[in-house]
Amino acid sequence: MNLDQARDALKDRNMLIGKVLKVDGTLSNTAEGRVIAQLPEAGSSAQRGQAVQLLISTGVSGKETWLPELTGLTYEQARAHARAAGLVVTSVERQPSDKPENSVLEQSPAPYVRVTVGSPVKLTVASARYSAPSRPAGDLPLPPAYVPPVPEEPAAPAEPVTPEPTEPTPDSAPVTPDSVPALPETPEAPATPEIPPSDAAARTVTFEYVFPADLPDGNYAILVRDADGERVVRSAAPAETLANQRASGAIPVRGDAVFIIRRDGVDYATVTP
Repeated sequence: MNLDQARDALKDRNMLIGKVLKVDGTLSNTAEGRVIAQLPEAGSSAQRGQAVQLLISTGVSGKETWLPELTGLTYEQARAHARAAGLVVTSVERQPSDKPENSVLEQSPAPYVRVTVGSPVKLTVASARYSAPSRPAGDLPLPPAYVPPVPEEPAAPAEPVTPEPTEPTPDSAPVTPDSVPALPETPEAPATPEIPPSDAAARTVTFEYVFPADLPDGNYAILVRDADGERVVRSAAPAETLANQRASGAIPVRGDAVFIIRRDGVDYATVTP
């Protein structure tokens, strides 16, 4: 009732309105000017002429709203529902689960519970389970080092045969200087190309590299670069077979050397022995 209705009801029972207090009606969702509570309480015994104290609402200060069932929705869908209801997602907790990744497992507030607009929302979303390997993986075998072939020396060209001059016969025309063809010059044999000796000393180094568990997708090859140039030590293999694996071996090199982990033709990491 409002205050006038309450006064008339008490007057019919020969009772009076006593002290009137005004309080916020948000928690009880009581409209402004309406009675929230009374003392003595309804149904209790009272004497004629007794004064009744009343609590009157000052109105609802905040607008109420609620969330639907968010379980099973993706995080983006759940956040969109919260925004539409006037609520804000302030906390997201990840929990390993067999459910689809980023799907909602739990929510707070619970579905259809009335809350004030602007209240915070907490979501628990699924993350992929990770199980460590049952036993450590062994070393990846490395193929033998590549040895470049020695180039063959080019063969010297054969010397041309100089024809011997013949004696003129009486019936033949007289020989003049202009009619005698010039003899071909004998070409000099080309010099055999020499391969400059390398000052770098040959040695054997130990290579060791552990591929990370979160290795990006792609094909990875291992190469070495030394004084003889660059060569492949291990041919390319997909990331799923290399993740969390250790590659090692003794590799013969010449001079300073550096090992290159190359992903799809692009250098991914370098290792200096």
